[in-house]
Amino acid sequence: MGKILALDWDRHQLRYVLAVTGRRTVKVLAASAVPMVMTQGEDDPEPRPDPAATLRAKLGRKASRLPALVGVDRASIETMTLTLPPASDAELPELVLNQAMRESPSVTEDTPLDFLPQTDDPGQPREVLVATLAPNAMRDIKQACAAAGIKPARMLMRPYASASLFLRSEPAADGQASLLVNLVGDEVDLTVVAGGKIVFTRTARIPHSDDQDETDRRVLAEIGRTLTVAMQQQIGDQAVGRICLCGSPGDHPGLVAGASEQFEMPVVEFDPFDAVDIARKAMPGEPGSFASLLGMLLDEACGGRHAIDFLNPREVPKPPNRRRLYAAVAGLLIIGGLYMWDEQSTELEKLDATVTALTQKHNERRQLAQQAASQIQIAGAIRAWQGAQVNWLDEMRDMSLRFPKGQDMVILRMNLAPGRGGQGGAVTFSGLARDLKIIVGMEKEMRDSFHDVRSQRLQERGQSGELAWSFETSMTVAPRIAAAYAASFQSRSAASPQVALGSQNQASGTTAAVTQANTQQGGRP
Repeated sequence: MGKILALDWDRHQLRYVLAVTGRRTVKVLAASAVPMVMTQGEDDPEPRPDPAATLRAKLGRKASRLPALVGVDRASIETMTLTLPPASDAELPELVLNQAMRESPSVTEDTPLDFLPQTDDPGQPREVLVATLAPNAMRDIKQACAAAGIKPARMLMRPYASASLFLRSEPAADGQASLLVNLVGDEVDLTVVAGGKIVFTRTARIPHSDDQDETDRRVLAEIGRTLTVAMQQQIGDQAVGRICLCGSPGDHPGLVAGASEQFEMPVVEFDPFDAVDIARKAMPGEPGSFASLLGMLLDEACGGRHAIDFLNPREVPKPPNRRRLYAAVAGLLIIGGLYMWDEQSTELEKLDATVTALTQKHNERRQLAQQAASQIQIAGAIRAWQGAQVNWLDEMRDMSLRFPKGQDMVILRMNLAPGRGGQGGAVTFSGLARDLKIIVGMEKEMRDSFHDVRSQRLQERGQSGELAWSFETSMTVAPRIAAAYAASFQSRSAASPQVALGSQNQASGTTAAVTQANTQQGGRP
């Protein structure tokens, strides 16, 4: 396939790999990590990284005409998980864009967006992972590449490229759920893979420190947080059974020893350069930080589609070009018409009239059928709602008394629906919480003999903040008589006298907040 360049950078360092790709093979010609050139303008209070100057200084003209694969770090990317109605792969792009714009106010039609389907059956609800790139980040990357004479062919998500390389390796052949840990500059990518798929990924910033023990301690803390979140993810009957560190054997002795002791599971060192052909003299230092670049190159050599590509996102397939077919048919019709015009013109007019009449009749009946189906669906929904035997006003009051305080948890959206079989009800809600412990405490407070609560898709949203965790919770509600609600309220009043004093205002206020949240168009994930 020829020469190709893969590169990524952060504030302190630029990494690149120059390689020749063949059929499912990659031969590395050069790989290096170089310090970032810093520049300072007249109006800039502090120096800024200049990737264009760094590229020109290191690569010069030899990379100016090569296709380039550019890795994007996690800090510039926002991800969300969407559940869509049953749809084919061709229908997904439009559904994903519409739903993403409703879920996040920062997403518009011009936002760089790509997605990765998590389920394949078009007859079942489709779950997809959506990634959006900040428009200014894409503009800065394009400007830096253009200033260095490089035209990027793909713009890829760094953690997914690293995971793709790992999934092609021998350690991943058994399909065991694993946590892949990749230290890149002052960041660490943590990705959970299971059954040949990417289940969960997050990136944490590790402040630079000359004390290696302190750095290892921070990385171990992030590994612990990731394993806690991974326990809530859908990975079948498996649990994370091992930790894989990107790097040559002996690169991270402190992490290997600390992770083995702290998490009591095997720790494997995964050398990314084992998957490619490279001369010993071309081997760079800190090989683990090149895992994403090698994953990009290997995906390109194998001819498969990259998981997330912001320059070439999944789109609605373009209709086939039928100009030649139309031209051939038109020519045949013209030739046939010269011989049989008089005989066929009348018959063609009759057939056209028949087709038009049948088409009009078909459209009318289809509209009637659609109207009837809509009315039937509405009637069925009303019957199911009435037959659920759930006093939703009492349920809302009961829930409002159990929820954490507003400074600890915010509900963004809530849906109420009848339960399966027409008995009881189902409540789903999503929101933001200050800490993972708040979500666990909420579940414990809500769960009783009438409520079964389960939270999933717990995700840390970028940098730490007041509401740093997003979640989605499903709760089944068993029917109960009005006296049971009164007894529950009295027991809670006896336990906390202030509940009885403020129950009426709190219940009405919470109900209004839930109604408002349910009408929102979306929020940050």
